[in-house]
Amino acid sequence: MLEVKTKKQFELILSKYPVVVLDVYATWCQPCQMIKPRMEALENDMKAVSGVKFCKSDIENQLFNVTGLPTILYFKGGQQVNQVTGADFTKIEQTLRSLVPNAPVTRNESVNTQPKYSSNRGSIYKTWGSL
Repeated sequence: MLEVKTKKQFELILSKYPVVVLDVYATWCQPCQMIKPRMEALENDMKAVSGVKFCKSDIENQLFNVTGLPTILYFKGGQQVNQVTGADFTKIEQTLRSLVPNAPVTRNESVNTQPKYSSNRGSIYKTWGSL
């Protein structure tokens, strides 16, 4: 995924691609790190669709005004058209599909990335997947 470090660089990307997906993240953000491999897989799956570019920008660059992490910004025709804040990969992918109807089905769609909490013998612990 291309790292965006300047506004000028991002403006060039927007002028070159009809649809741009930008992942605003932080290296210290655990949910950002959790969705990173899924975003990379989605980018790889979307390579068959021309005109879609995936980028990322560290929040430390202070290029984008976001209030939560991770935030995925969606641009079409050079204008921001949507955003998803949080590590809800299903919503991230659905938002992309609304912009790119011919998007292929991703390999990781059925993987649950949202933790669920369960109690066992009075203690609370995090589990993944269905309980």
